[in-house]
Amino acid sequence: MQCLGGPLVEACPLATYSPGNLSQCIRCKACPELTRARCNATHDSVCEKTQSPLAVITVFQEYRTKVDGETFGMFAMVYATSLPRAQLLRVCNGQDVCVGCFQGACPPSLRTLGGPEYRMAIEIRSDASRLMQNLEALTHTAFLMETAKHAMAKVTTIPFVAYSRVEHNIICPEGGVWDGVVCAGETVASSSRTWVGLLVCVIVVALCAVCRRRESSWVPEET
Repeated sequence: MQCLGGPLVEACPLATYSPGNLSQCIRCKACPELTRARCNATHDSVCEKTQSPLAVITVFQEYRTKVDGETFGMFAMVYATSLPRAQLLRVCNGQDVCVGCFQGACPPSLRTLGGPEYRMAIEIRSDASRLMQNLEALTHTAFLMETAKHAMAKVTTIPFVAYSRVEHNIICPEGGVWDGVVCAGETVASSSRTWVGLLVCVIVVALCAVCRRRESSWVPEET
């Protein structure tokens, strides 16, 4: 909860939390790479860095339909959950009034948007090894349209027209740079660690050999 003044309090809004004993809610961390635990009313997001190349695909769509804002907001959330590993980023109307979502959840103000034009952005994060497979499916118009039709049918029978655009980028671990095949920085770092490891092994073997020579050359005196 957070204080509004006097005895008035309210629950922490979306994308904020309060561990208690605070007058204002704290903004949740938006994890730049991976989210191990999502932010809730009392705990912040728990972030972690990717250990392998991470593909971030963003689907931008425009819709023309006569449905009201509340119905379209319901459709947007149902539609996003129909796509594997997808999270709804934001929904806008034709007047560029946008409602941002956080970690796939959207505030109640989403229902205040009005048509007949809407725009939405959806983000999908997955291992880079599945990038081409995911892009092939998402850039295939029929796949997205069929998914949208099934999602819209769950909330209304009003028809719609939609257009899609897909963008993507790769997040490399340890600040590497994606060269189209691998993360170059990761390869360099890995090879550097390998050479360091080999050098340490050589030094250890050399020290062991010196110790053995000293032991073999030492002969105890007879009394």
